[in-house]
Amino acid sequence: MATRRVGQVATGGTSSRDALIGRFVELVNGVSVQMRPPVVRAWSDIQLTMYQFRTLLLLAASRRRVSDIASHLGIRLSSATNLADRMETKGLVERVHDVEDRRVVWCKLTLAGQKEAENLWRVNREWLVSLTHGLPDDELQTMVRAFETLAGAMERRRN
Repeated sequence: MATRRVGQVATGGTSSRDALIGRFVELVNGVSVQMRPPVVRAWSDIQLTMYQFRTLLLLAASRRRVSDIASHLGIRLSSATNLADRMETKGLVERVHDVEDRRVVWCKLTLAGQKEAENLWRVNREWLVSLTHGLPDDELQTMVRAFETLAGAMERRRN
């Protein structure tokens, strides 16, 4: 497959919108693959499975019930319970009973879990900031507008 520069769109036999959508998908996939290595290195250093990694980032935002974790990950409740057990054994998660309803048990990050999540976000942020070095302001502004548009489309789809 021939490599195209940013801004080039193949139009061979398809509508221009279809070609743009195809190029968008191609670029997002390529960027996604290139964005993984720094975070994956930091993630593999703490030896987490993909589900543990995703749970760590989910709990970094706020405490959750095991059923919330299961729903978010698209797994069975029993699998989410085992996942929380393993993360608790690693010292990343603790379970806390709700003060108003003792039947409710929250999963939240321990201090060690918070530090790991913060490290992952820091590595990701540093890597993203490094990408902006050497970019002219107008290109950076174009990227920001594009990602704002993408974030808006994702938000509308979620609702």
